[in-house]
Amino acid sequence: MATLEHTQHSVDLVVLGSGAGGLAAAATAACRGLKVLVVSGILRWVAGGVAAGIAAALLGAQYLKPFVYQIPANDPATLTVVTIGFVAIAAGASYIPARRAARVDPIVALRAE
Repeated sequence: MATLEHTQHSVDLVVLGSGAGGLAAAATAACRGLKVLVVSGILRWVAGGVAAGIAAALLGAQYLKPFVYQIPANDPATLTVVTIGFVAIAAGASYIPARRAARVDPIVALRAE
């Protein structure tokens, strides 16, 4: 069984999403000699989770009123900060495995299969 060797690689551009715009940006950057890492797939899950979380927060706000003091339970600033925090965590959680996968030599990975 072959082992996968991990090497250090640096990346010049990280593209979030694999839509037409993201792939066009990645292709353009690669043609100009930049090393590109495309992170996709997670954005749909993040958008769905954010939408479900905001809906649940707004619907459950009436039950939180006794526990929250000096701010309304459905405060827009709080919802915005929490949403940005969750998106940042999801971006980091998708970047780390993608970066690790980019370090593997494709030939070595194919031979391991």
